[in-house]
Amino acid sequence: MRKIERTRYQRRILYVLGLVVAILFTVTGIKAVRADDETTVTVMLHKVLLDENDTTTKYDNQGTELAINDSALLNGAGFTVYDVTSLVDAGSTLSDLNKLNDTYGASYFDEKGLKVATEITGATGTKGLATFQLPKLSNGRDAKYFIIETTHPEIAKLEMSQPIFLAFPLSQDISNPVHLYPKNYQYVRDPYFYKHGKTTQGQDLGPLAGATFRLYKVDANGNKLYLHEEKRDNDNQWVDVTNPKVSLITSDKNGLVTTGNHWLPIGEYFFEEVTAPNGYLITDAALKVKVTVPADSTQPVTITVAGKTTTMPDAVVDNLIGELPQTPGEQSGILPITGEQLVGYTALGSGMILLMILVVCKHKQTTKINPKEIGGDTR
Repeated sequence: MRKIERTRYQRRILYVLGLVVAILFTVTGIKAVRADDETTVTVMLHKVLLDENDTTTKYDNQGTELAINDSALLNGAGFTVYDVTSLVDAGSTLSDLNKLNDTYGASYFDEKGLKVATEITGATGTKGLATFQLPKLSNGRDAKYFIIETTHPEIAKLEMSQPIFLAFPLSQDISNPVHLYPKNYQYVRDPYFYKHGKTTQGQDLGPLAGATFRLYKVDANGNKLYLHEEKRDNDNQWVDVTNPKVSLITSDKNGLVTTGNHWLPIGEYFFEEVTAPNGYLITDAALKVKVTVPADSTQPVTITVAGKTTTMPDAVVDNLIGELPQTPGEQSGILPITGEQLVGYTALGSGMILLMILVVCKHKQTTKINPKEIGGDTR
């Protein structure tokens, strides 16, 4: 009987203790930790796309979450995680793993049967994000993972990001989840040239502000597609000329015409002038300023104007001084007078004055003749 009572007493104590613990969890917000959470880590890859010329932006892989603008994140990049614990335990270093990847690619690790999981960024609904649940142990040993970018979208000429090596146990200052930032650098350029005024005699009048351009490229079917003022998922948008948001690029006070925050990947493009500053004409050359972004990143971008090719620092596109021709029925415009034109107008004015003098003299001579003397009416 005593044994039964003691058992009942012990159950009551355990019940009370369990109730107290439950109340503490509820009040303090402490959550029970599952065994799975103790043995796995959530790894979140945030795919970042940077321009090759961006030398200031840094995203260090320290495991902590960083604030990144959505415009820098890239969807559609595929990452594969490989368990390389056995290779590392056999003596392979990180340098060895990178050499294997450089030589054979991810296929080497595939053939070894080391693939753990594959994920594409953005598939979970969060831009640029790929998430993996990785065990801390591999066959009872601290796990070592090699994360390789195996695919990426064809938005520009990209190189794959460098593989990420993740070794357990992690540093104590890294919490769960772990945030990592694989980066791509796309080879892009910001083409520019300078807008100058010019007289009909070839005199350079210096920089012109207020000249407006559109930028277009020609697709495989020969259609012109114009640069949209807004980007789309890390890439430029190209639309029909009738789109109301075609980007307009205006020369500044230094005459500089640049694509600004629209960086251009490898290819050929054309600036097309649509309005000239007051008092200036749009030349034929300004209607088709060719820009070439070369495939070789060591070579400069070239600007071709009227068949003459230069590099960006020396590229100048002229507007001739003058006014646009008037359509029939409109008052004709008067062109600004240059020195050569002034000589012509002076000669024309002198001729007009001489003609007027001759007409006046002739009129006076005629009025002095008596009609009677030449057989006129004598009545």
